[in-house]
Amino acid sequence: MNIRIWLAKKGMTQMKLREAVGIPSYVFSRKMTGRTHWRVGDVFRISQALGIPVQELYSGFETD
Repeated sequence: MNIRIWLAKKGMTQMKLREAVGIPSYVFSRKMTGRTHWRVGDVFRISQALGIPVQELYSGFETD
């Protein structure tokens, strides 16, 4: 997902996003590094916190 790109565009830190989404720091870290998958609810809350449509988090990615 494009979370890091959108954080930079919006001028938001990972900590602020984590707090807005309500995920413990160790879980957020695992999700950001790809060791744990994002849940649908997490992705929805991220899009709300960033003020963007969910699709924008996946733009540029091809699906099988």
